[in-house]
Amino acid sequence: MEDKIRVQITFTEQTEHGEFRDALYYTPEAYDKLDPKDLTAMKQERIDNWIYGIEHPAPMIEPTKEMLEQELRDIEDRKIELAIRKTEVQDKISIKG
Repeated sequence: MEDKIRVQITFTEQTEHGEFRDALYYTPEAYDKLDPKDLTAMKQERIDNWIYGIEHPAPMIEPTKEMLEQELRDIEDRKIELAIRKTEVQDKISIKG
């Protein structure tokens, strides 16, 4: 396992939508070369993107009949898998009984 040293810069910003908290990570070499103006710009970009996501949420997609049918098939498949696993666990319990 290789250890990696990173410089973490945490920051918070109070906005009209609440407090934004984030962190930026750099290698020590990249951090040493970082211009303070660039760091400020990167922080502001993160804040702006967060605010944009709040103010312009992705539209809710109404599931189609096909999507719902697929979800139902997936649920049925999972029920079968769980029933099999349940039997396996019950068998193990009865053996240890």
